[in-house]
Amino acid sequence: MSLEYEFRDLMPQSVIVKTRTGRGTDGAPTFSTAASTYRARVVNVNTEMRDQAGVVKVARYEVWVHSTGILAVDSRYQLPDGATPPVLSIDIFPDDGGNHHSRVRFGW
Repeated sequence: MSLEYEFRDLMPQSVIVKTRTGRGTDGAPTFSTAASTYRARVVNVNTEMRDQAGVVKVARYEVWVHSTGILAVDSRYQLPDGATPPVLSIDIFPDDGGNHHSRVRFGW
């Protein structure tokens, strides 16, 4: 078994991602009807961290996503239990060939 298959085996769940398309008349974000599904590993955590504005938040989920693409902070992420928590941060981890996977932290 190659390393890549072993890595994929660590991601038994799926996360559904819909990109933000704009804002509705009420100012609420609107999202694409098309969705992308990624292999993932969802871990429940309680980790304090700072958001982009420097405010201390508590991450409730840490999701490792098997994707070489760039994931957007303003997309809607649906976890396996149906929850759509707000994104606190996205980190991209490269390998020798470029982007390899991402870690997305969610709050509430």
